[in-house]
Amino acid sequence: METVLEVKQLNKSFRNHHVIRDVSFEVYAGEVFGFLGPNGAGKTTTIKMIMGFVFPDSGEITICGHSLSKEYEAAMQCVGGIVESPELYKNLSGIVNLKMYGRLHPGVTDERISEVVRLVGMENRAGEKVKKYSLGMKQRIGLAQGILHKPKLLILDEPTNGLDPAGIKELRTIIRETAAKENTAVFVSSHLLSEMEQMCDRVAIIDNGVIIGEKRVDELKTLGTGERYDYGVSDAAAAIALLNGLGLAAERIDPRNGLERITVQTEGARLPELTYKLLTAGIGVYTVSREENTLEDAFINLTGGGNIIA
Repeated sequence: METVLEVKQLNKSFRNHHVIRDVSFEVYAGEVFGFLGPNGAGKTTTIKMIMGFVFPDSGEITICGHSLSKEYEAAMQCVGGIVESPELYKNLSGIVNLKMYGRLHPGVTDERISEVVRLVGMENRAGEKVKKYSLGMKQRIGLAQGILHKPKLLILDEPTNGLDPAGIKELRTIIRETAAKENTAVFVSSHLLSEMEQMCDRVAIIDNGVIIGEKRVDELKTLGTGERYDYGVSDAAAAIALLNGLGLAAERIDPRNGLERITVQTEGARLPELTYKLLTAGIGVYTVSREENTLEDAFINLTGGGNIIA
């Protein structure tokens, strides 16, 4: 795998407060790499250091083989990005914005501009003024702007901010396609754990300035809260009371198909015993299914449930 971004032993302090502690990770070409952290964990500071806005006290950032501290311009030529919301000229069309931005980078042709417009699904609206765009359309043009010069590293900080569910889904698809078709390393942060789970190949979780987990999404989910099972029952309150009395963590979840439902954290080997106890207590048991761990489970387990940075 081609390493596009390499972060080694980063440290950063502000007024004697050690914000980032020996942070290290790599991001590879063609993958979407997620970066998560509770409020105040150091996520934004790390992104600012990668973008060259803040310099680390120690450690090294290498982009496409170029040291950010020693070869800043060469390193940043490999980078594109959107930080929160794209900066666009509202009284100009999307296509004119792209042409103006393209002049900042050698080799950006009209054909390349047309290519990225198609990639982000804006071929029918790019000729309209930006002030007429929805937020989702602005994000699409911003993404087109970010990949216009074929960067090897695309940094997206909260790219789905303010989008409705349909817009989030569309942007997620575009990001995945960009990584695959352009062989771009995409580094993305978001406070929407479910979206990160669907969007990313790998995820790193930072807490108190330290990377506490960095794996493929499917591997990271195994670090969740253990085995959990859903029961469809006749009386959720009575079932929860019985299971809690056995020392198990049980709680009510959304009903399905007219059934009250609960979830309980336990080992699969105990299911026959628990089902028998529920039935003998007069509680109807209609369905039992295993609930898969999510990225949210892993995050809560690793960080103690800290709030994600919004």
